[in-house]
Amino acid sequence: MPEPLDRLITDLITQRRNMGTAANPTSPWLLPGQRPNRPITTSQLRNRLRRIGVTGTSRVAAFNELLRDIPAPVLADLVGCHPRFAAERASALATDWANYAAIRARPSPANA
Repeated sequence: MPEPLDRLITDLITQRRNMGTAANPTSPWLLPGQRPNRPITTSQLRNRLRRIGVTGTSRVAAFNELLRDIPAPVLADLVGCHPRFAAERASALATDWANYAAIRARPSPANA
C-alpha cells in the first residue's frame, strides 16, 4: 500500500473493533462482524461511515472519480460491486473502455 494508506491500514488493524468478544479473538477480517469469523455487514459499515460523515453521495462521487483513473471492470473487482453497475456508471460518465485510452493520454489538470 502506498503512503499514507499503508499507515492508516496498519493503525486500523491494531485498533480493530469487536476483537474482545468470544466470537472474534483471532478474526482475520480487517472489519470483523458480530458473527464468528464473519466480516462486518454492509449495513453496519454504511452506518459507521454515515456517522463519520461519509454519505452515499460522497461514496458515489468517489466511485465516479475512481472510474476516471481505473477501468470499470478492474474497479468493480476492487470494490466488490457488480461489473454491470461499474460499466453503466463509466458509460454515463463517458469514461467507458471506448474512451479510456484517450482519457489516460490527456494530461491531468495538475500536470498541465
